[in-house]
Amino acid sequence: MDEYDYIVVGGGSAGAIVARRLSHNPSTRVALIEAGPSDEGNAEISHLDRWLNLLGGALDFNYSSIGTGNTPSFQHYRARVLGGCSSHNTAIMFRTPDYDLEQWVKRGASGWGPADCSAAMDRVAEKVPIDVGPREDLLSADFLAAASQYGLDFRRFNTEGVYQGAGWLELAVQGRARQSSSVCYLHPLNELPENLSLHLETRAQRILFDGKAATGVETDKGDLRCTGEIILCAGVFDTPRLLMLSGVGPADHLREIDVPVLVDLPGVGENLLDHPDVPINFETQIAKTASTHFYADACAFLEIDEHVPGVDVMFHFGNPAFDMQLDRLSQHDIAHTFNLSVEPSHARSEGRVKLTSKDPFAPLDIHVGFFTDPDDHDIKLVVHGLKIAREIVRQPALAKWGITETVPSPSVINDVDLAAYARSRAGTAYHPCGTCRMGDGSVPGAVVDTSLKVHGLKGLRVADASIFPAIPSVNLVWTVMMVAERCYDLIVPDQLTQ
Repeated sequence: MDEYDYIVVGGGSAGAIVARRLSHNPSTRVALIEAGPSDEGNAEISHLDRWLNLLGGALDFNYSSIGTGNTPSFQHYRARVLGGCSSHNTAIMFRTPDYDLEQWVKRGASGWGPADCSAAMDRVAEKVPIDVGPREDLLSADFLAAASQYGLDFRRFNTEGVYQGAGWLELAVQGRARQSSSVCYLHPLNELPENLSLHLETRAQRILFDGKAATGVETDKGDLRCTGEIILCAGVFDTPRLLMLSGVGPADHLREIDVPVLVDLPGVGENLLDHPDVPINFETQIAKTASTHFYADACAFLEIDEHVPGVDVMFHFGNPAFDMQLDRLSQHDIAHTFNLSVEPSHARSEGRVKLTSKDPFAPLDIHVGFFTDPDDHDIKLVVHGLKIAREIVRQPALAKWGITETVPSPSVINDVDLAAYARSRAGTAYHPCGTCRMGDGSVPGAVVDTSLKVHGLKGLRVADASIFPAIPSVNLVWTVMMVAERCYDLIVPDQLTQ
C-alpha cells in the first residue's frame, strides 16, 4: 500500500493549495486525491467565456438539491476536475470583508478575525492574478453609470472594501484565461516535486481509522496509508459525505443507514448556507454586442439594515440574461437581453446534507432550505432588492437602450406578489458552505475546532467551504483559498511541536 505523511482529499480550490504548500518540504510525502481528471490543456476550462458549457457535463457532479416549501428544486453544479470549482466557476474574486470575519469570531471561531487571516489572504493575491477592469462591454458600463445615477458610488471592492456601491467584478483571469488554484499552484504538472503524488480520477470512499486516529483513505483504486494527517478538502457536500460514511456524524442518522458510529457529531451535514439567487430579466430594443468575459462583468451592493455591519443585498449584472435554474443562455436572445440577480448577502436560512445509503456512490439527500429563516429576513431583502433593481434600470444610462421587463413582469408590484415570485424562481448563486462548521467545544454543532481538526478525532482536519461558521457576503472562492493557506500555517507549527 502507498504510504504518505499527508493525504489531501479533493484537488479543488482548497486542496490544490494545501497539497502544494505541504510539498514545499522535500522530506514530506504528500498525496493529493482528486475524483476528476486534470484540467491542464483543456480549453473548455481555461477559456472563461465557455464556463456555461461545463455545467452538468462530464466534469460536473451535478448534484440534485431539493427546495423547501414552494421554492424549486434544482441541480447544484459542483466540479469534478483538478482545481475544483475554481476550474468551473465564473472566476469572481472578492477578498473576504473584515466584518464577515468578525462575525466568524463572534460565532466561536477565535483566531479567524481580519488580522489573523490577512497574511493568508495576501498570499492568495500574490499567487492568483486578478483582472480589476474596466472592460469594454458597453451595457455593463451603462449599468454602472445607472447605478451611479441612482445614488450608488463607484467602488473598487478589493481595495476599498465591500460596501454599498457598484463596480467591476474582479476576476481571476489573465487575458481571458482562467487562473484557478490548479493553474496558480500546481501547473505545469510535469514539474511538480517528486514528493507530491497526484491520484487523479480516484474517488475517496471512506476515512480509515485505528481507534480514533485517522490512518488512511479507502478509494475506488485501493487504500492509501497516512502516518501524519489527512486533510479533507472535498467540498461542502462531499466532505460531510466522507465523514458520515466513515462513522463520523449524527449518530441516529448513521444508524438509520447501517453505518457504525465512531464519533457522534450532530453538526456534520447541518448548517448548509448559500446565497439564494432571484433573477429579474429585461429586454432591450437596441441590439448590443456581447464582449463580456463570462456574461457578467459588473455588480452592485446595498446596505439596508443599519443594525447589521456590511452589505445586505448583492446584484450580479448578467449580460445577456441567464437564469441558472430555469432558462439556460441558449434560450435567450443574446443581442437583446440582460438581467440582475438579486441575492441576500448574509442569508440566514439553513439547509442540510444527509446520506441516502452507506454506498459511497449513492446520491446525496440535499435540502437547500431557502427562505426558511423564522424572521423572513432573506425574502424581505430579496423583495427590497427587486424593487431597487427596477429603479436602477429606469435611470437614463440604461433607459436609453429601450428596456422592457420580461420576468417577473411590470405587473408584479406588491410585496406579497414579489415574495411569491422570488420563492417560485429562486435558484442558487453556487455559494454553498457551512456543513462542517468551525467552532470551539462550546459551539453547538461545531464539527472542527479553530485549528480545523475534527472534534473527537486525531490526524484529521477539514479545509474547505464546509468549515465556514457564517456565509460571507460575497462570492466565496478567495475565502476558500485563504482557508487553505491558513490550514498550512496551522499544520506547520504542529509539525514543529510534535
